[in-house]
Amino acid sequence: MKPVFLLIATLGLTACGDIANKNPQAFSSNVRDGQITGTYNPEGWTSDEIQTFSRSNCASGTIASYSEAPQANGLIAFVIDCA
Repeated sequence: MKPVFLLIATLGLTACGDIANKNPQAFSSNVRDGQITGTYNPEGWTSDEIQTFSRSNCASGTIASYSEAPQANGLIAFVIDCA
């Protein structure tokens, strides 16, 4: 029975990853040491929206730099440096 459970758990985790890629509202971020990193689905978010939303996580309320790069899974990775 254990191999069946492991297979089901693995399939479930794979499905969760696929769901995030298909969800237009998919967004995740991490704030650390004045930098915000994360990913978003471009079908539900724009670069401007990500910057506006993330600005509130900067202590100064200001973004010094913003960069992004498309990923193979269709999401966009971003990095924000707070001023």
